[in-house]
Amino acid sequence: MLRAGALIDVMDALPHELRSRGHEVAVVLPYYREIRDNPAFKEEDTGVTVDVRVGDKTYIAEYLQEEGRDLVNKTELEEFLRGVDELRETADRIEARLGRLEQRVKGPA
Repeated sequence: MLRAGALIDVMDALPHELRSRGHEVAVVLPYYREIRDNPAFKEEDTGVTVDVRVGDKTYIAEYLQEEGRDLVNKTELEEFLRGVDELRETADRIEARLGRLEQRVKGPA
């Protein structure tokens, strides 16, 4: 949790500090459900896309934007990152379970 806390602090403070020094700052995040379902987020299509290869598949990622404000506050970001950690742990458990099932199907060597 300490690692996630430090990341949250940086994502909260760094863009503000850089903007205050005159820099143009953009924070790029995946369009997770927590962002998509947030009624305060008013996205605009940028027309920018990029191909993202995952395994044998290629997906098209679209860049959306919202100008002039932070997407989430620190509390929302903490909650979001906890959810991401939980999903990663669940994915790891599923992967391990699938491996065990695969070994059962193959039978003894």
